[in-house]
Amino acid sequence: MILSATALFGNAVILVTIWKTSSLHSASYMLLSSLAASDLAVGLVVQPPFAIFLLLRTTNRGFHRNVAFFLTLVSLMNITAIAVDRLLALQLHLRYKAIVTTFRRTYSFSVIRSISDMNLSGEDFNFKFYIQAVHELNHTVAICVINVLLSATALFGNAVILITIWKTSSLHSASYMLLSSLAVSDLFVGLVVQPLFALFLLFNNFDPVPLHISAVFLTLVSLMNVTAIAIDRFLALRLHLRYNALVTTSRVKLILICIWLFSAVVSIPYLGLKYFRPLLLLQPAIFLCLLVGNFIAYSKIYFIVRRHQSQIQLQRHPHQRQQENNGNFFSVVRLKKSAANSFLVYTLLLFCYFPYTVYVGLRRDTHGNSPTTFNTMVTLVFLNSSLNPILYCWRDRQIRTALKQLYFKVNSSIFS
Repeated sequence: MILSATALFGNAVILVTIWKTSSLHSASYMLLSSLAASDLAVGLVVQPPFAIFLLLRTTNRGFHRNVAFFLTLVSLMNITAIAVDRLLALQLHLRYKAIVTTFRRTYSFSVIRSISDMNLSGEDFNFKFYIQAVHELNHTVAICVINVLLSATALFGNAVILITIWKTSSLHSASYMLLSSLAVSDLFVGLVVQPLFALFLLFNNFDPVPLHISAVFLTLVSLMNVTAIAIDRFLALRLHLRYNALVTTSRVKLILICIWLFSAVVSIPYLGLKYFRPLLLLQPAIFLCLLVGNFIAYSKIYFIVRRHQSQIQLQRHPHQRQQENNGNFFSVVRLKKSAANSFLVYTLLLFCYFPYTVYVGLRRDTHGNSPTTFNTMVTLVFLNSSLNPILYCWRDRQIRTALKQLYFKVNSSIFS
């Protein structure tokens, strides 16, 4: 593509220069103009389809081969004609102008003959297919750029969350252990999965097995962690004082081990073994169940907060309980805001995972003629790993406070 751009620019400059300069309107520069025109056509017509063929392996090779042969032959014949023209200019001296006119006509006839001998029939030219291939190439490049950017944001955001939890002793609890597990899985999505996905899109001979296994494994871990966090928030509201006794660090560790092991088992069918292939639909089925589980958890959180709010409002009227009620009131306001934020998180979760789940669940062959839709939906799933640290930092006051303290501490240590 770089050579195509240089060929277009350089030969266009030569053609415009000869066209705009009247002193260059001679037989010799007519040959040079023909050479520039053929080379410009190589950069415009031959090299872009060649790049498309290398990336997608779907270009009409018959048409591309004929056009490439024709234009390179014209270019080489032009170079030969220019060399002969320079030799005649040195040998003939005064007779040069008369001979060159005859030579030019003979050369033009030979070029026309070479065009007629080429197999450039309408059967080989598929303009609609060529335009579709160009669109797929543009989409592939755009998806690669987006995934590289999302990879950087996922790495940075989740690394910040992990460092904040690690450096803040007050966040060493069962709830934030779940958030740490989510940040680890999302960090590895940005570190491993998205770079592999970009390489897979750019290079046709790239082995897809490591990509498939790591993508299924880490995205499933991420979604299961999100579901566990939603259930944890529901239990915190439902159990009240019993929460700390039931949701212990040891139990959360056991749950996280089960999440990571279960995700590893689900990713085994993507090794490509034949007897595992019927299990490939297990991933979208699990995704759908987890999305339903998140919806149930966030719905219960919302209804619990609404019920608590109604109870607090009924208790606000007695003056002897005013101070207690005010404290409860502000507590419920925070819970209500947290519940609303939880539904926002679920909406974004649905936006990222649901299209992929439906598409893969309804269509077994995800590598059809046009992978545009599939690549877009996969990118949406990876987008969730970049959104999670932003969302949880925004909706969790303790994370925000700890992050600010860590920032000021680092900033003071640097400039002190």
